[in-house]
Amino acid sequence: MPSDAQGSTLQPRRVRFETYGCTTNLGDTRTMEGILASRGHTLVGAEEDADVVVVNTCTVVDTTEERMEDRIAALRAEGKEIVVAGCMAAAQPDEVRRHAPDAPLLSPRHLHHIDAVVEGRPFTPEYRPKSGLPRAYGPTDAVIQVSEGCLFTCSYCITKHARGDQTSYPIDDIVQDVRDAVHAGAIDIKITSQDTSGFGFDTGRDPDASLPGLVRRITEIGRPGDFRLRVGMMHPRTANEHLDALLDAMDHPNVYKFLHLPIQTGSERILKAMARGHTIDQFWDTIEAYRARFPTGWVSTDIICAFPGETERDHQATLELLRRLKPEHVNITRFSARPGTPAKTLTGRVDTAVAKQRSKGATNLVWSMWDTLHKKRIGDHVEVFVTEPGKKEESVLGRGPNCEPVIIRRSEEEVPLGTRLVVEIVDAKTTYFIGEPRSGAVPVGRRRG
Repeated sequence: MPSDAQGSTLQPRRVRFETYGCTTNLGDTRTMEGILASRGHTLVGAEEDADVVVVNTCTVVDTTEERMEDRIAALRAEGKEIVVAGCMAAAQPDEVRRHAPDAPLLSPRHLHHIDAVVEGRPFTPEYRPKSGLPRAYGPTDAVIQVSEGCLFTCSYCITKHARGDQTSYPIDDIVQDVRDAVHAGAIDIKITSQDTSGFGFDTGRDPDASLPGLVRRITEIGRPGDFRLRVGMMHPRTANEHLDALLDAMDHPNVYKFLHLPIQTGSERILKAMARGHTIDQFWDTIEAYRARFPTGWVSTDIICAFPGETERDHQATLELLRRLKPEHVNITRFSARPGTPAKTLTGRVDTAVAKQRSKGATNLVWSMWDTLHKKRIGDHVEVFVTEPGKKEESVLGRGPNCEPVIIRRSEEEVPLGTRLVVEIVDAKTTYFIGEPRSGAVPVGRRRG
């Protein structure tokens, strides 16, 4: 049972979390859930069952900000007790208070105080690494954060305002977090941060305490095939600084052959205006080395269309980069002027109609490439780890060795979560595959007993 500062017993509360945005935000929610559960509180899924609703916000673009504002206002109108956490609470506290003046705010660097907030106890905000804190897990997955913040200050990025400069967590604590997750039955491990390849750069760049060293130590946990590790978003500059060691570490059966390396634009001029801190050549250095080592590995990137000052020539350079790259996954967004960022004050805004046209053109291009790329996989036999229910009834979703999503049209009774099996790719959609079982499903890792 939770207790207050005087040791008096407090009534456990029923708490619902609503999480928006990136994998790091999901990791934040899982940590807050773990802290509250360890204090005796109950996590609930339905809003009507909750005493408190924690809204873990994202504010990466203006449309997301508007969605957050609408949701916060709606909960307040319903009379719900709410806590606003996440990037909006840190980067735009005044905007949050405009919609919910009485709601407690909890920034990403202070989320370990969630128990005090929910229990109504006073606290002094102070930073603490998230490694080593209690955390909840998904049905088959665990999200493990390796650092907070970023080494770079991109001109368009509001996340830097919310999460600050990079602070890497102790590597021993991270490895123990992963070990605990694997022992708890997680088979899909995600390590995440704003720049995973920069892990350790703020603490002396010890090779043994860098991303390659971390990945090596994680792969030593358990046995081959006990789990698969997904390495989160990287930055071309930091990835390049230890590229050979990183690829060596990833060359293990327990590591997804999946590289998320944002480029944002194919124009060197626009890249400089974005203050990304790397060149397009550095991006290609990483891509070419990765594909030389893992020819069938997947590549994901991010593109921002219509950045201020972007000309048609710049846009065509981006399309040409995409044609050359042929990425298996892309996040395409239109530029959004975020408060407090240098890009908000830049001149040369692209007309809205033109911006929409460019983002649509880029999207159509990658969809057409995916149609060709994915159909080549029909007939392949792939071992997948079954990680989550499908969106449709009588289906589950599995991940192949490149983290590729494969829908299996079988019930969870026939193909349980936490199992692995060989499937044949029988159809290819724009963003996923359809697989037919070609072996029985067997438990993975600790689920084997």
